[in-house]
Amino acid sequence: MLLQIPPVAAQNITGTLTGTVMDPAGAVIPSAQVTLTNQATSAKQSTTSNDSGIFLFPSILPGNYTVEVTMAGFRSYEVKDINVTMNERRSLGNIVLQVGQVQERVEVTAETTPVQTASSERAGVVTTTQIQNTAIRGRDFVSLIATLPGVYDENM
Repeated sequence: MLLQIPPVAAQNITGTLTGTVMDPAGAVIPSAQVTLTNQATSAKQSTTSNDSGIFLFPSILPGNYTVEVTMAGFRSYEVKDINVTMNERRSLGNIVLQVGQVQERVEVTAETTPVQTASSERAGVVTTTQIQNTAIRGRDFVSLIATLPGVYDENM
């Protein structure tokens, strides 16, 4: 008896967060300090923007985050309530730091677009409410996964 197992695409349980730090004139700001804080656990990660002003947080767990950007000679900038889901590449776009004292702060509550613009990948989360309120044939997990966009089971 020969058992054939179809290839399975790797699933990533982490997301990625990126952005570009700029000044009001549109010039990139290298070496800006960028801190990512998980709002649920208060766990922090830090990085600096590269020579192109780009910062990257690879492999972050799903959740709500706060990003704070600081640089000497500029006001600190904070964005709250950034929701990152698994297998998502989230871009904050251009973060413009205003000239001023470091003690001054610009605080933004995340108003980012829910449309994924950083990559063409799709990700989805099935909530408890969806599990309880969805009629699933046979109550198996494959039928539940098929409720996510872009998932197709040829046996259904």
